[in-house]
Amino acid sequence: MVSVTQLFPRSVGEGATDGVVYNAPSWVFLLVVANFIVFSPLLLYMLYTLECVYPALAIVENENPPAYEPVALDEDGPGHANAAAVASADGKPITTSLRATDRLMGATGGFFARFRGLFVLWVTSFFNQILIGIFAGALGKAFTPLATLLAALTTVQFSTAWLHIVISHPKDVSNWKRLPSFKRAFDATWKPTVIFWVAYEISRWVPELLSVILNYQGPTLVDDGDKMPYWQTRPGDLWKSIVVLVITLLINLAIIIPAKIVLVRIQASLLPEDDDPIVPFDRSFQGQVDPAVVDGKGYATLAVAWSSVTPSSWRRIIILQAKIFATILGMISLMFLIMIPQMWFIMERVDKDSGEL
Repeated sequence: MVSVTQLFPRSVGEGATDGVVYNAPSWVFLLVVANFIVFSPLLLYMLYTLECVYPALAIVENENPPAYEPVALDEDGPGHANAAAVASADGKPITTSLRATDRLMGATGGFFARFRGLFVLWVTSFFNQILIGIFAGALGKAFTPLATLLAALTTVQFSTAWLHIVISHPKDVSNWKRLPSFKRAFDATWKPTVIFWVAYEISRWVPELLSVILNYQGPTLVDDGDKMPYWQTRPGDLWKSIVVLVITLLINLAIIIPAKIVLVRIQASLLPEDDDPIVPFDRSFQGQVDPAVVDGKGYATLAVAWSSVTPSSWRRIIILQAKIFATILGMISLMFLIMIPQMWFIMERVDKDSGEL
């Protein structure tokens, strides 16, 4: 799903800083290190837990769980008991509340449960980048988007295993032993993977094309050497940025979120029977999916994954996305409120070769 940082312009103009040398005080390095130590966990929580983990839980959660649940073989662990206590605290779906979802993750494995599967995602991303380079090198740079699709299809085992790790209770086995077979993962997920790739490319190119049509380049940082650097905007940039932002959000709602929901639900349908999900999850998809041992495919199809999402589930998922978006904006604003005074304080004490600011 689209991230908050993707909704802001990246281009920054080049300032006229040639010939100007800044001599920062020695303590600035310590301040940078301190900021890194403080903000790194916060950034990781935003970019991984909020943007990746919690939406996945919301997508797979069943809003109408059965009156009784099958008892897992290892359900006597403390994580299961804690999770059950959180789940039974309110009759609403857990992922209706961002706070309840966060408590649930903590109950299933402590603080670091919020980052479960992070290493697997890193490895998957690493392999993806290598494969994109290989495919783009073979096909040509112009076919980089196609190389991205081929890389995603090649690593469907890893992306599916990551989802299983995130939505289920921890197991006493290596995460790498939880990889489904490539053939089974590919057969189940290649179609939704292609659909999500198409949706992503549309969401990437439409705002870019719109920016070109509107001649919108975003604010530029200007430093003429005589006064403190400042951001400069051109006439009309405000309404242009609003148009690009609104279109980006609409694309996210119209195609990215639906494509992501279908892909995640099909990946979740491959969850092994001995894996216990941490949120209520209907493995049968309202009776439309038969186990492979009963002459069924054993996983959801595109039609089943789509039709099994109820209107209330759509609302819950979109509302959770809005809450995540607002939370991340709040966290980013807090970081800026902390860092901007630091920047002003530093710039007042930086010596240039032409004098002191």
